Amino acid sequence: MTKNTKEHIYYIKGMHCASCEVLIEKKLLELENIKSVEASATKSELLIEYKDKKPPIEKLNEFFKKEGYVFSDQPRKAMNGFKSREFFITLGIGFLVIIGFIGLNKLGLTKLINVSSKSSLPMFFAFGLLAGISSCAALVGGLILSMSKQWGELYSDADSTWKKIQPHLIFNAGRLISYGVLGATLGIIGDKLNFSLKFGPILVIIVSIMMISLAFQMFGFKTFRKFQFTLPKFITRFIANESNLRVVICHF
Repeated sequence: MTKNTKEHIYYIKGMHCASCEVLIEKKLLELENIKSVEASATKSELLIEYKDKKPPIEKLNEFFKKEGYVFSDQPRKAMNGFKSREFFITLGIGFLVIIGFIGLNKLGLTKLINVSSKSSLPMFFAFGLLAGISSCAALVGGLILSMSKQWGELYSDADSTWKKIQPHLIFNAGRLISYGVLGATLGIIGDKLNFSLKFGPILVIIVSIMMISLAFQMFGFKTFRKFQFTLPKFITRFIANESNLRVVICHF
């Protein structure tokens, strides 16, 4: 911090992950008097370095109204809680899905979409397509929509359709390659390891605990946010920088 700048900490309601941190930092750096920004979803805090006057709370709340972030100068207990209504609705939907699956299993319908060691390769391929479509829509659907808007703005003046679709092609090519490499790696590891009857259920319990922990993180339980695994800040900031994206595109 230089002599001409000051620091201030804001408290934010609505941050859930590293993507929230990058989004907030990126938008705030667009303001002229903001020199540096450091957001922390784990602490629900934002440290800014600014010149002259600090941005007022009202301006920040209006600036991030569309994204749903709420700023405050003082920490509030309500920020560390969770939305009980959404929690119980999701819990109810989860129970309905479990009951529906049990019902389909009793009717023998789950065997139609089940794969085993005796299944053919086309069956595995079809099952992979089905799982990929559902999981990709849930995991990266929102990311693709937001990035598509950003890419559309960046390349709105492009003189050809090829230039406009290049970011989408590069993104999906990278996603497919990484999924393929990771899937092959897991397949090789699984082929080499022989899980015993005792270790199998233990592994299922461990994975279930991890999934439950992720769910509690999304519902706003601050304790579970301490166990988040994220990329280093310098990597996420590099990816979010549009100028870096332009450099990558120019090499194709």
